[in-house]
Amino acid sequence: MLLAMDVGNTNIVLGLFDDNNMIESFRLSTDKDKTLDEYGIIFHDFLNFAKVDAKEVNAAIISSVVPPVTGPLIDSIKKYFNVDAELVGKNLKTKINIVMDNPKEVGSDNIVNSVAVRAITNKPAIVIDLGTANTYHYLNEKGDYLGGIITPGFKISMDALSERTSKLPRVELEMPEHVLGKNTVESIKSGIMNSKIGEMDYIIKKILEEIGKTKEELLIVATGGLSEKVAKYSEYVNLIEPNLTLLGLYEIYKMNHA
Repeated sequence: MLLAMDVGNTNIVLGLFDDNNMIESFRLSTDKDKTLDEYGIIFHDFLNFAKVDAKEVNAAIISSVVPPVTGPLIDSIKKYFNVDAELVGKNLKTKINIVMDNPKEVGSDNIVNSVAVRAITNKPAIVIDLGTANTYHYLNEKGDYLGGIITPGFKISMDALSERTSKLPRVELEMPEHVLGKNTVESIKSGIMNSKIGEMDYIIKKILEEIGKTKEELLIVATGGLSEKVAKYSEYVNLIEPNLTLLGLYEIYKMNHA
């Protein structure tokens, strides 16, 4: 059984795979101060929830954009499962050709998402990851990673609004009933949600113009913790897959152990 781990700036997402199926997933807050033993306890709680014995976990793979967390996670997996976790970016093939000025700058999560997309389709694709930062990148039909866009995510925008103003509260990210808010909370919800959805569709539109294709010719996929809540309002997104990164990790593991 494979333990896959997507380590982001806000959340760590765990997935358990067995016989080509993801049998359970689990999300926890990223904490740079946690020890390897604290992570070990969390892993065992996750396995208990999934009704899986720790002895059944015989492989692990990690994608991480938070280096201070990566080491304790690898050490914890070794101590509690006696498994050497594999890390995306360290001698693992992905078959993604990164056509960038400095390929090493591309986050492992974007590479993993690209692998997942190539397992879904051979069509060109725009991949959108709605997380701490919102990232967009384009893959052509050959699987070439041809460039991307990074913008502040929903939480960053909301935190900045709350921290830089003395009277505006933090709110739950959800679409209000009206565009024109009838109170402060509704106004903030409308502003954050509609501005980011507008940003998303404008960016997709500009990418399509630059590559000379229509939305019908592409897979336009959204992933990330907020994808189900947000991407359904897009006029362009034609697939929402919250677990895209975990699925990509599984594909990379299979690719390297065929």
